[in-house]
Amino acid sequence: MAVLENVQVGDRVTIRESQRSLRIKLVTRLTATQVVADGLKFRKADGQLVGGSPWHFISATPTTPEDRVLVREALIRQRLMGLLQRASKECKSCPIEKARDLTVALEAFLSPKES
Repeated sequence: MAVLENVQVGDRVTIRESQRSLRIKLVTRLTATQVVADGLKFRKADGQLVGGSPWHFISATPTTPEDRVLVREALIRQRLMGLLQRASKECKSCPIEKARDLTVALEAFLSPKES
């Protein structure tokens, strides 16, 4: 069975880019062989981007509850890192030089675990 065979207009697909980037987008259009989401066309057969580059891997799959959790965690991680970086810059003149150590420790803690 094809990866995106049962996807319908209005369904959500998870778009994966370069192994770590995830986003969930709405399917806006279907053709006999393609699914269109976020202005990108994906082959129904294998979920790969139509006309994609071998150097920049982009694919789509039907969205699962696990994908929703991963995307939410990635957004939280991104927001936390932004807050920590701003706090670290503001603390350069502070007597507390531990802000940079805290940022590094949290980056290590929040980074995706390699399996």
